[in-house]
Amino acid sequence: MITAEAGVAQAVGVSAEAQERPNREVRASKRASRVPLTVFSGAGRLVDLLVLLLSGFAACAVIGLVRLHYGAHLLAVFVGDWMTITALTYSGAYKITRLRQPVPQLFCIMLAVMLGMAAVDLCLFLENNMMLPLEPFPEIWAACTAALLLLSHGIGGWLVVRWSASGRLRRNVAIIGVSDLSRRLIEGVRRAPNTDMHLVGIYDDQVPANSVHAGVPVLGRVSDLLEHGRENSFDTIVVAGSVQESNHVQNVCAQLSSAIADVYLMTDVAGHNLGSPIFGAVCDRVVVLIRRRPLDDWQIVQKMLFDRLGSLAAIVLLSPVLLGIALLVRMSGPGPVVFRQPRVGFNNRTFICFKFRTMHHNRCETGEIAQATRGDPRVTWIGAWLRKLSLDELPQLFNVLRGDMSLVGPRPHAPATKAGDRYFQDVVADYAVRHRVKPGITGWAQVNGWRGETRTVEQLQSRIDHDFHYIENWSMFLDLKILFLTVARELKSKTAY
Repeated sequence: MITAEAGVAQAVGVSAEAQERPNREVRASKRASRVPLTVFSGAGRLVDLLVLLLSGFAACAVIGLVRLHYGAHLLAVFVGDWMTITALTYSGAYKITRLRQPVPQLFCIMLAVMLGMAAVDLCLFLENNMMLPLEPFPEIWAACTAALLLLSHGIGGWLVVRWSASGRLRRNVAIIGVSDLSRRLIEGVRRAPNTDMHLVGIYDDQVPANSVHAGVPVLGRVSDLLEHGRENSFDTIVVAGSVQESNHVQNVCAQLSSAIADVYLMTDVAGHNLGSPIFGAVCDRVVVLIRRRPLDDWQIVQKMLFDRLGSLAAIVLLSPVLLGIALLVRMSGPGPVVFRQPRVGFNNRTFICFKFRTMHHNRCETGEIAQATRGDPRVTWIGAWLRKLSLDELPQLFNVLRGDMSLVGPRPHAPATKAGDRYFQDVVADYAVRHRVKPGITGWAQVNGWRGETRTVEQLQSRIDHDFHYIENWSMFLDLKILFLTVARELKSKTAY
């Protein structure tokens, strides 16, 4: 176990005020108006993309539209924009610490603009049959781009300083283990200048929740951390344990498999068999990266925009179909048109999932779920066709628009769903890992034939394995591929009934 260091016992017998501190700390952290760092960084790249497009239009306006060769100049602008945003990304321009440093930020912008200008120049040179273009378009593009990027990053730096001072821009950090290692980590965070780390609390299975360690409250057990994480997101979790506690550290890391955070191990000796570790640092403490969050800042923004814009466009385009199905469902018998059922989603949070009602109203279940079977007498005549064509899932576009779901992701299951006579979460040890991303209307498991009734443990395991593959290999291309395969295969699925 992760034992308490000598002197921690003195902190266990604390006053009533200290006993209330853990709960108060969680509530205060939850109430605080916090801007997630991943969203801030991803939004910065989105702003820069808009800035780069604006600089291209500005350069075109300066040169004059009459003198432009639309195809060549548009291609040059897009290539230059791609080169610039790539250079900014790899130079660390979107890191919060870099935004606080004007001189390094200026260097990143100037380097990115020069590379972008070179790319624009090369495109026009090749288009002009190996002749340099007569108009100074690349130089004007570079000047407009540099001016706008300096303005946007200047505003971003100002926001970082202002929001950091007010506590809005911070990284919530949870520590597991009351030990000398965790004490050193806490002291390192306090010594670090301009740190964006906020120590929310410590979790330890062996130390009472009403104690204080190195001035930081102990909020409960590791299981409590997962519960608190559903309401108050953690950005970083640091497991502090010595090499002598290897088995316990392994068990703790296994419990954190569904945590939506970067998980680090801080230990006195590296060597735990925990996958493929990456060494890094939390303040001045060397740590080993055990597990990254599934999506980084830019990926989060990409997927969010893709989901919201895609679902909105689909709702508009399919509105006649939605209205027609709603009318048929109403004609099929008494009961609501849309069936609402609790499902377990992102970060193990429960949400209400929408579907067109496909069963007789008095036979719909909301408690322990019995999955639909072939020839199920509960299914209405229109419901059978909706299930066959997967059209009963269309109302989930509104779940996507609300942010509860994604267009693509692991399918959400009801809390009490069983495979055979065992609950899903009892069958697969790492079942909760699939909740590290938002559930989807369709997913990698579904387009590979794993949809419909799950009667055996082997069927559930295969479905979960496909979900894990999706989470570990996510990309926008994979999402587009799954959507295409869904239309091509799943509308005539033989396993939907």
